[in-house]
Amino acid sequence: MQDFKPTLRRTLGIIIWMIVISATAQATTMPAKIVIGRSEKIRLLPEDLVLDARVDTGATTSSIDAHDIETFEREGKTWLRFRVRDKTSNTDKVFERPRVRTVRIKNRAAEENMGKKYDRRPVVRLRACLDGHVQEIEVNLADRSRFAFPMLLGRSGIVDFDAVVDPSIGSDLAPNCPTSSANSPQKDP
Repeated sequence: MQDFKPTLRRTLGIIIWMIVISATAQATTMPAKIVIGRSEKIRLLPEDLVLDARVDTGATTSSIDAHDIETFEREGKTWLRFRVRDKTSNTDKVFERPRVRTVRIKNRAAEENMGKKYDRRPVVRLRACLDGHVQEIEVNLADRSRFAFPMLLGRSGIVDFDAVVDPSIGSDLAPNCPTSSANSPQKDP
């Protein structure tokens, strides 16, 4: 019986040591997530336009305030040309992107009372920068002029940035984008 206690102690010590080493290895190999608040500044590339974005975990897709949306054909694909207001210079930036798809968005209660339950919105891919991280995200084009934020970052965009949301944080992350990202061309999907 006395020979059993040292063996048990040694075995338990080895097991505990392996657990500690394993946990330490996992902690050092897992990439850190970006912690974002309820609103952030996002830079759109290569147009170099910074927008205030409301972070909304209740929305599946991201959305941007776009106007003068035109559809045209380029090399057999449907493209969209649209304008986004740059509030700092009080001018419009013109974007041209291929249409990825169209989404059906449930309207707010006030809009439903007017007989419209859903809107159909075109979706494009935009390169966006948040806290130095550049990702291509899908955004639907909508008239957000009546909202305080010209952009809404939805769940799919949050996941694309590998971010977590802390609603107690306001807008504290600057886009901090490298200059080379702002000058590189938009890829055709």
